Amino acid sequence: MRYLLATGNKHKLREFAAMLGNVDCSECEVEEDGGTFEANALIKVRAIASRADGAYCIADDSGLCVDALDGAPGIYSARYGRGESGPARVLRELDGIANRKAQMVTAIACIMPDGREFTVRGECEGEITAEPRGYDGFGYDPIFIPRGYSRTNAELTESEKNAISGRSVAIRMLRREVARLTARNVLIMGGTFNPPHDGHEYLLRTAIAEYDLAIVIPTGVPPHKRLPDGSPSNLERLEMTRLAFPDCEVSDIEIFRNEPSYTADTIRELGEKYPSAEFTLLMGNDMYDSLPQWYDYAWLREHVKFRMVGRDAVPTTSTRLRELLPQRQGRELLTSEVYVYVVKHRLYGVKPEFAWLWATAMKWYDESRLPHILATESLAVRLAERWGADVEETRTAALLHDITKKFDRKTHLTTLRDYGIIAETPESDNI
Repeated sequence: MRYLLATGNKHKLREFAAMLGNVDCSECEVEEDGGTFEANALIKVRAIASRADGAYCIADDSGLCVDALDGAPGIYSARYGRGESGPARVLRELDGIANRKAQMVTAIACIMPDGREFTVRGECEGEITAEPRGYDGFGYDPIFIPRGYSRTNAELTESEKNAISGRSVAIRMLRREVARLTARNVLIMGGTFNPPHDGHEYLLRTAIAEYDLAIVIPTGVPPHKRLPDGSPSNLERLEMTRLAFPDCEVSDIEIFRNEPSYTADTIRELGEKYPSAEFTLLMGNDMYDSLPQWYDYAWLREHVKFRMVGRDAVPTTSTRLRELLPQRQGRELLTSEVYVYVVKHRLYGVKPEFAWLWATAMKWYDESRLPHILATESLAVRLAERWGADVEETRTAALLHDITKKFDRKTHLTTLRDYGIIAETPESDNI
């Protein structure tokens, strides 16, 4: 598949080519007078459509949106400076403002060879620094810290940035939308994904290269078994599945049903969305043996192909993983994004592995604080052993006790309120 990108920017071309493969570029000088990122991207892509020669024409419009500036610079990001650089103006306008939340936004417009048009949008949440940091980025990269990081975009490696940036999110969405609109051979994998793990990834990896598109479908109410007590909500399982399979289409077609989800009904509904597609259902051989008992099996047999993978080859199961997580084990069986989500939302009674906890906490500490943190950990463990306290909980508290050291007063109060640690007081009323 060949793409033609409306740009003369070699850095941008390299970023798109790294994720899409065969990408050429065509310079585009037009007035970007649209009122949204999507509108400006469409203006640019339509300007190069006559040069397509069978390629998928694409163009993007990107910018920084700062909450405290009512979304500015927004679509004016490239020309926001007015005698100073855009980043310098943003820092000046945020001087003394505690709310530093912002988003890096990218909209991509595409014109397909058959003339169909669509747009996609990707966002990266984060915050604005007090001063520029780093040299490897461009634009607003030196003043933007992505959520979950302590470094700016300009301090991240190219691979780190490509994994999380608004542009990379939009490119993945572009790739999925093109696949959806052109898919002829579609692989489907369903399940409870409670949680999604490397066994699910193994099942997909055995077959995905042979298909135009893979759709992963977490079920809302499974017909063959009840969800275990204490399971995450349907929305939490959906979000984990999206994090686990960023390069697949994760469908919510079943998750919002308030009754058992049957494969035959789901395939019929997918057939309306992908009218030219042929569907193959990926499953373990244990499920295949029960197919004749499935709802509307006769119809399924006529309209769906089945692909089996031996369960013996699957590294783990969700049941086993739910047992491991409260024991500070099992992290290697999840993607890093899913593990962070599980810990953040305290799912499955998880207790984070200490090696991971320490590596994660280090991002929030100044290097000068590390000897103090290690000494506190050592002393806390000895005291817990001496007085019969829970050693693991004590060690966790010691590692994290200074984690909000960089927070200002308002952020401290907001964090305490969000975690229900303090009652309403005159001080917290002013948050």
